[in-house]
Amino acid sequence: MLVRSPATFLAEFNAAALRPQPLLLATPPRVRAVDAGIARARQPAAPGLLCVGDAALAFDPLAAQGLFFALYSGLQAERTLARCLAVPGSQATARLNYQGQLDWVFQANQRARTYFYASEGRYAQQAYWRSRLALRGTLPAIHA
Repeated sequence: MLVRSPATFLAEFNAAALRPQPLLLATPPRVRAVDAGIARARQPAAPGLLCVGDAALAFDPLAAQGLFFALYSGLQAERTLARCLAVPGSQATARLNYQGQLDWVFQANQRARTYFYASEGRYAQQAYWRSRLALRGTLPAIHA
């Protein structure tokens, strides 16, 4: 709704008092909405490629795990690369291990995400939370 009217978006932004002073613009900003849900690379570990951070897994913003995962996956990718260089012929196994680590993180995050959305009741009547509460006992769709 706010995306369709940049002037309304700007008014709502200023009403939220996110800044000490209102944002005054001669021309309303161009506003674009994108899904901030989760995303997962189809193949984050392939010959000549290791995806890290958001390129491998992007978490629900409410999870506040993006920076942590970026650092974690960077460290794991470094270990994977070091193993590939140190042990000739180990690339396939090292990539599978890296993929397994990402899968483990993803599954743990999905369990926590499902629990979090299912346990929040304060905003149960809001459309956003109603859609999340419908996820009880299920894993949400993955965008790739």
